[in-house]
Amino acid sequence: DNQTTADLLLLDVPLNITWKFLTGKSTAYYVSGGISSLAYLNEDYRNKATTQEVIEVVKEENGQETVEYEVVIRETVTNESVLPLKTFDFASRLNLTMGAEHKITPGLHLHIEPYVKIPLSGLGAKNLKFTTSGITCKVSF
Repeated sequence: DNQTTADLLLLDVPLNITWKFLTGKSTAYYVSGGISSLAYLNEDYRNKATTQEVIEVVKEENGQETVEYEVVIRETVTNESVLPLKTFDFASRLNLTMGAEHKITPGLHLHIEPYVKIPLSGLGAKNLKFTTSGITCKVSF
């Protein structure tokens, strides 16, 4: 069994195109899509490998030799850090967003944006693949 744990600090630089498909008096709805490039400021990896081995245990009692078998679990842990800014992934994520914009005042708008970021390539020095998603709340003026 192998397990990799990654602690990544990165700068996500998005390039998106937005289309407002429905605009009302105080609310607008839009979709947005594009790509993100990632610059890694810190990368720390912890690899844990677990193996099971069957070993032979020879015991001697009263001149009698007996053989028993035991399962031994061995764990190997390695840690690795990558130098800051050594890894840069150009256009490594596909950004998809749906959003709603609501006018608070004539020059102030509240945006609620559910998003998903899908990997187009392996991320970081270990080429990990993970999808992120969430909701962005922002104010524009």
